Amino acid sequence: MLTLQEVTKLYQKDGQTIRAVDQLSWQVPPGALAVVHGKSGSGKSTLLMMIGGMLNPTRGRITFHDRDLYALSRAARNRFRKESVGFVFQRFHLLPYFTIAQNIGLALAMKHVPDGPDRIRRLAAQLDLTDRLNHYPDELSVGQQQRVAVARALVGEPDLVLADEPTGNLDRENAALILDQLRSVAAAGKIVIAATHDDRLLAHATHRLHLTEGRGVAATQLPSSMQS
Repeated sequence: MLTLQEVTKLYQKDGQTIRAVDQLSWQVPPGALAVVHGKSGSGKSTLLMMIGGMLNPTRGRITFHDRDLYALSRAARNRFRKESVGFVFQRFHLLPYFTIAQNIGLALAMKHVPDGPDRIRRLAAQLDLTDRLNHYPDELSVGQQQRVAVARALVGEPDLVLADEPTGNLDRENAALILDQLRSVAAAGKIVIAATHDDRLLAHATHRLHLTEGRGVAATQLPSSMQS
C-alpha cells in the first residue's frame, strides 16, 4: 500500500511561497493503475518525485508497504529507489553512448539477475524494439526512445512504477503497447502511478487523482473494459 498523509511541498521563488502540493492525502493499493491528471503546473511531476523518494516533502508523511520513506536514511532511501522503484522520466534520460540494450539493462546493473538478457529481449519484443537493441538513442525516433524509457523502468520488475507522461509522444498503436505493459504490471500486484494528460490512459485507470494547484480530489473507478 502507498499512503500519503497531509503531504505538502512548498517552494520559495521571488519572495513568494509556491504550494506545488498542498495537504494531499491519498492511498493506492497493490494492483492499482493510478492516474494523476490536471493542467500543467498543478503539481503532478512534483508529486511523482516525492512518491519515488527523490524529493523531500515540506510536511506530511509518505509510506510504502509500511515504510516511512523520509524517515529512512539517505542510503536506505537510495536502496529503496534502486530496488523498488521504476521511473519513466518525461525527458527519458537515455545515455547517448549506450546501446538500447545497455540503456534498458541499466536497472539491472547493480543486481545479480541471471535472466537479465532474457528480460531485456522480452520487453524489447513486447514494445516493438527488437530490431533496435544494437542502435543508439540518437538513431531512434522520439516515440521509440519513449518506449526504451518504459522498458528500462520495467526490466527490474519494481514494486512501484512511476511514469511521467508515458504515452505523451506516441501514436495510438504505440501508446497501446505501453498501456498494455502498465496494465500487466498492475495486474501482477504492483502499483503503477502515471501522470498524464492522455485520455487513453485515463480511461483504463483503476484509481484517479485530479490535481488543481497542488490540491487533489481522489476517485476510484473500475474501467468499463474490466467490469465484466
